Amino acid sequence: MTPVVYVHGLWMPGDESLVLRHRLSQEFALSLHSFRYSAAFASIQSTTERLAAFVSDLKAPAVHFVGHSLGGLIIHRFLEGFGSHPPGRVVFLGTPASGSRAAEQASRFAPVAHLMGSTVAEELLKPQGRRWNHDRELGIVAGTQPLGVGQLLANFSEDNDGTVACLCDLATTESYHATVSNPWSIGIEMYQETGNGIHEAVLDSAVKLVPALCRIFGIQFQIPRAAYKNQPLRRMTTGGEHCVGVFGHRDNTDRRGHGDPGDEIFKRLAAAGAEQFDHDAEEDLAAWKSRQNELVAAGANLEVDGVPGPATRDALKCPQRPDGIWALG
Repeated sequence: MTPVVYVHGLWMPGDESLVLRHRLSQEFALSLHSFRYSAAFASIQSTTERLAAFVSDLKAPAVHFVGHSLGGLIIHRFLEGFGSHPPGRVVFLGTPASGSRAAEQASRFAPVAHLMGSTVAEELLKPQGRRWNHDRELGIVAGTQPLGVGQLLANFSEDNDGTVACLCDLATTESYHATVSNPWSIGIEMYQETGNGIHEAVLDSAVKLVPALCRIFGIQFQIPRAAYKNQPLRRMTTGGEHCVGVFGHRDNTDRRGHGDPGDEIFKRLAAAGAEQFDHDAEEDLAAWKSRQNELVAAGANLEVDGVPGPATRDALKCPQRPDGIWALG
């Protein structure tokens, strides 16, 4: 069986992975191997060196990794420092990739800071500009039920599991929100209640947030016009690199259904001024080719390809459209 290396979190023994071990073995024919370390008495360097030796001793052609909390950061550092290792995938479980407010507060108490050790000091108490540049697929599982004791130390205003908050730098972080479109897309989530209900406040917030993000990132404020056909948009099946605008998860992959995110949000975005195009009929490409031709005739240096990228946006900028977004004058 292909091995999965499990790296536990702070103050955990690794034995908490027994249920995971059973499920991986029974359902996926994977064997779990727990790597144990002491955050209190070992540096990140010595821990990653031990992890490298642990992986090497497996003598496997492929190795997957699962890191819980601090364990995810140890895996990240291991992959950074040791370039020669078997291929595989990585999953982070509640990993505080951008630092930890709870750990920062706890470190103010000397006895607790001592128990945390140098690994926490190096990885969680300093600003980190982490990027996932490794040649492995990364999956991230983040909790939204605030049950952890970290909330006693940190004030969370965003989704969190009680110790780790769910955050993402939209400008720099590529996350698994849009499958094959990840490298050129930004994802936001609308919280759904049991039964797929969405509060009015969530819809209202999304209608305000989406145009703002379009302005900030230079994305044309346009949405699909055609009714959802229980399948992704045809041009999205290859990544949708030339699909510009605001789309639902359902438009991107066949692993989502009608309710992700449903029709109501698109009705409200249309009412807020979003242009509507039938992307499968390539109405957007035709409209933008016409606009690009007009801009070229006016002196702009543009490729007329129907894709309103940065050059087209810059050519559109004027007092009436300061951000270069056609529908947001």
